[in-house]
Amino acid sequence: MSFNIRFGTANDGPDAWEHRREMVVETIRDAEPDIVGLQECLDFQAMYIVENLANYAWIGLGRDADGTGEMTAIVYRTDRLLPVATNHHWLSETPQIPGSVSWDSSLTRIVSRIMFFHIQEKSRFAFYNTHFDHRGEVARQESSRLLVALMSKETVPVVLTG
Repeated sequence: MSFNIRFGTANDGPDAWEHRREMVVETIRDAEPDIVGLQECLDFQAMYIVENLANYAWIGLGRDADGTGEMTAIVYRTDRLLPVATNHHWLSETPQIPGSVSWDSSLTRIVSRIMFFHIQEKSRFAFYNTHFDHRGEVARQESSRLLVALMSKETVPVVLTG
């Protein structure tokens, strides 16, 4: 599942996080996905989601240089999946530099990757979750190229959400 849950501190009036957080939890609960790639997520939002769902945990890193801010958090079923390795890359010309911005990006953007072990299937796969820039056309094109380059190095099946 891919789910843009909207930045949790946005001044959204009746659509603010406090008014829609239970709907987010109910939507995930009803779908029962093994994995959810969240976009526009803040740490308190991810914590609220997993605190209100049985057998779920989350992994994420804020896109800012200090690890805070919006993230592309990944929520997963702990009874079905084990995270084996985690990586984060910034959608920029210098993807290993935290908080880096390039091209015509309006904001810092990130992709989160987790290598999972599926307990029942006894197999591994890579899960990528991202959120492209909403203004920069060049940034979206170059971010796509970067993702293809990263995913082409995988030796296991790949899932991408964003």
